[in-house]
Amino acid sequence: MSSPPNAPQGVEIGRQRRRAIVASTVGTSIEYYDFFLYGCMAGVVFPTVFFPASNTYAGILQSFATFAFGFVARPIAVRSSGTTATNSAARRH
Repeated sequence: MSSPPNAPQGVEIGRQRRRAIVASTVGTSIEYYDFFLYGCMAGVVFPTVFFPASNTYAGILQSFATFAFGFVARPIAVRSSGTTATNSAARRH
């Protein structure tokens, strides 16, 4: 998105900032919805579907342990994949 030739520099920065804010808000909302839905299903549906051999409480604990692992592993995976992408991009240029 380029600005007209006579547009001031501040207008372009304002547009970029607005796009970044909207994009991060949409991404965060989708991620929150994903974790909210998974958390609800982990307590209600997953114990009987994925852990039928376990008793009720053990199945719920196993479901929430899976949820906790995903919650902890996501930032670690983002950090490592971001570093890999940065190094890969640096080698190309």
